[in-house]
Amino acid sequence: MNAGYGWGTTDTHLTLANQPFEYSQGLGNLIGGIQAGYNVQNGAFVFGVEADLQYFHDSSLINTVNNTTNFPDETSYDALGTARIRAGYAFSNALVYATAGYAVAKVANSWRDVPLSMDFSKSDLLAGAAVGAGLEYAIDRHWSIKSEYLYAAFGERTAALPIHNATDNVKWRNDLQSVRLGLNYRF
Repeated sequence: MNAGYGWGTTDTHLTLANQPFEYSQGLGNLIGGIQAGYNVQNGAFVFGVEADLQYFHDSSLINTVNNTTNFPDETSYDALGTARIRAGYAFSNALVYATAGYAVAKVANSWRDVPLSMDFSKSDLLAGAAVGAGLEYAIDRHWSIKSEYLYAAFGERTAALPIHNATDNVKWRNDLQSVRLGLNYRF
């Protein structure tokens, strides 16, 4: 099990009537979940796999302005899961490691044109890449504690906006970072 803090950024690129707008919004909240994995040690080198499922819920709302009109843009996260490989170096009771793999998150992005009562949104599981590093310390033969940083990037998603012309669209780029403390039981 683990707990910590997660924070993210959504970069939005909006094109309306061939005029580009760019802005970012941030969010952050507590994160927590469970993990399971398997490690093999060869001398001081440790190689393994790990999967985790995290509960993370937060949303951010920003009002973008085009002249005098507000266009609300909202991003929300509901969950995060990763499947990663780990490679590290063990000394004494400590393991320093790097990790990389696959990330999935439940993300909703929406943009609203208030004057036209039009809502453009995408809400689904986003797949991306996860990278990070950590330190794990064996308390005894079965229990270890760890501290880990993880960055997950989910790429770009686009929604067409048939408001002014065929080139109107909104693009969102989502990423999420976390710092977590964990407790592991080793069989």
